[in-house]
Amino acid sequence: MTALFQPADGDRARWRHVYELVLSRTPGDDITVQEVCDLLNIPAHTAWAVMLDAKKHLEQDRQQTVKSVSKFGWIVIDAKGNLDEIERRRHKAHRATSRAARLITATDRGALSPIDRNRLDFETRNVLAARSLYDRKSRSFAELQRESQQRRITDSTAAPPSQRTTGN
Repeated sequence: MTALFQPADGDRARWRHVYELVLSRTPGDDITVQEVCDLLNIPAHTAWAVMLDAKKHLEQDRQQTVKSVSKFGWIVIDAKGNLDEIERRRHKAHRATSRAARLITATDRGALSPIDRNRLDFETRNVLAARSLYDRKSRSFAELQRESQQRRITDSTAAPPSQRTTGN
């Protein structure tokens, strides 16, 4: 029988210490790898893994989160930073699905067994569906605002004179 899981420091998981460290900071503050290493008495590669766990929990709990900075550590980010991070991750996912689509087209179906062909078909459908999400182009806020203003102008001029609104 295996022993029950024990956190590395005996009473709390390491990510919880880092989670609280991030919450104690304000957006724009930095946290160095050395700071996490000193806090937990761990090597640098473990500090990156612990912060990754803490980041996952911070995002799940809808708290502020951090952005990784290579060979340095992390920067605590605010809502605008979250928006930039969302865009970066979306772009990264788009590139990944494009690479997967290229692999699919480069795969020789004739060299595959019937079972593997079915698997390739399944993967093709999934990758193309995911890729179509990232290929969609939505209108910008400025375009939506212009369209709304033009619609308002069109609606007000099309209405009978007694129902027209003035621009007051």
